[in-house]
Order: sequence, then C-alpha cells, then structure tokens
Amino acid sequence: MVAVMVLPLSVAAQSGKATYEQTIKGKYREHTWETKFTWELIFTDSTSICKFVPAKEETTSAGGITIGKWQEDRKDFYTTFYGDSTAILDLTESQSFYQVTDSTLQAITWKFSGKQGLVGAYPCIEMVTTQFVDSAWIWFTPQVALPIGPLDWRGAPGLVLHVETDKGNNIITLKELDLDYQPQPSDFATEWPKKTKKISMQEWIELRNKNKERQRSVYGEY
Repeated sequence: MVAVMVLPLSVAAQSGKATYEQTIKGKYREHTWETKFTWELIFTDSTSICKFVPAKEETTSAGGITIGKWQEDRKDFYTTFYGDSTAILDLTESQSFYQVTDSTLQAITWKFSGKQGLVGAYPCIEMVTTQFVDSAWIWFTPQVALPIGPLDWRGAPGLVLHVETDKGNNIITLKELDLDYQPQPSDFATEWPKKTKKISMQEWIELRNKNKERQRSVYGEY
C-alpha cells in the first residue's frame, strides 16, 4: 500500500539485500487465479543480481503417505553492472534463453508522475513508462541511490521498491530491505546455459510484449 506524503531526498546505504513478492492475477472466462513468487535482489555500489527464490517445500499426509506439493522451479536471474552493461537471463520466454549485453540502464524511458509516498517505511517517488503493452508504474527510494530494482526494472535514480503493470494485475512489492547485509562473492555466482541468444534491450522489451499479447489471446485477460 502506497501512502501519499511529502518527503526529503537523502542518500544512504549503497549495499544490501531486498526481498520482493510478486503477485500475478489472471482471469479466463469465469475462472480467476493468482500466483505468487519471491525474488531476492543483492546489490553493491557497482553490481547487483536478482534471483528467483523457490518456495519452501510443502507436504501433506494422506492415508499414511506423505505427498509433496508441486513447486515451480525457475532459474531466472538478472545481473546489472552499473558502469558497463547489463546481462539478463530469463528462462520463461518461449522456453528460450536470452542474454542482453548492451548498455541498458537508460533503455527504459521513465517520467515523473509528481507523486511521493511510502513503500513500507521507505520514502519513495513514483515514475511511469509506456514502453510496455500497458503502462508500468514504479516507486523508487532515493535513500538507496542505485539505478536497480527487481527483475529487469531499472533505470530510475534510486532503488525500485514497488512495480505495477497489467492494470494492477502484476505487482512486485518490497517485503524486506536489509541495508546491513554484506554481499559475498557467492551471492553473485550463476550458472549460464550453454546456448543463449544475445539480443538488445529494445528487442527484449518487444519480445516480452509479443509474448504477453500471445498469452492474453490464449488464456484471456491478466
């Protein structure tokens, strides 16, 4: 929930760990559904990585037999090098592997909406872009003056804490921000697949838009 307020701008920590919850709502004919994912963003003053966090295993017992609940297994990760370029790997787009290696921090054109408020306890400013199928809104905090955020949401003059797209049906919001966390080299260890397709950030945006439209035509509104 974002509360409107007037806030001062200040710069503080330049390293830490942010945990986000993503909620995706969908509708197909009379059926509605909701899916939740957890993402973890670890950052320093030069590099960040956002990884998918698998849900904890859930089990139930039936007739003396323990049955495990199915959990989605994703390997998505998004790495940002602030002064150089960005490498993005996504395993969900058409079951393919994509790597974006051009300079992408300014690839998204953001505009200030004039709104200020809170995300959790952190003062934030709202920005909007229309480079996607529907408009996207983000709330960033100038208290962490790094151009990063969850997944591939980046390019604002501060850490993105809240994202809304698809008319509010896709929301990524902060669950916890630990500015005392000291990133370790192991946090940035990743395993790249052998075959990836290199594309530009603009091609990445166009690909995501095309896939989103295709999913809508098959599964209905979301």
